[in-house]
Amino acid sequence: MSDVRNLHARGMSSKSVADLIRYLYPRLYQLHEASETMGTYDETTGRIEMPTMLRSNYTWMQGHGIYLMGASCVPNVWKPSDETWRR
Repeated sequence: MSDVRNLHARGMSSKSVADLIRYLYPRLYQLHEASETMGTYDETTGRIEMPTMLRSNYTWMQGHGIYLMGASCVPNVWKPSDETWRR
């Protein structure tokens, strides 16, 4: 356990400010409302269409959604269960 803490502590102290912000506030993409053209190259803009990015907060998530969270080199796909959202 201490090895993992040391890994993250060293990683956080060696990151630039922009990288540290991305690490602390990972990008969250909603995949369940993706369009048919998501992931394709748009020749008019010269960009690849990406899914909608949300703030990394559970209040923005939906119980039936599928989300991709990327903070480091290992992205996570997350599917909440309905029980998670019941109060």
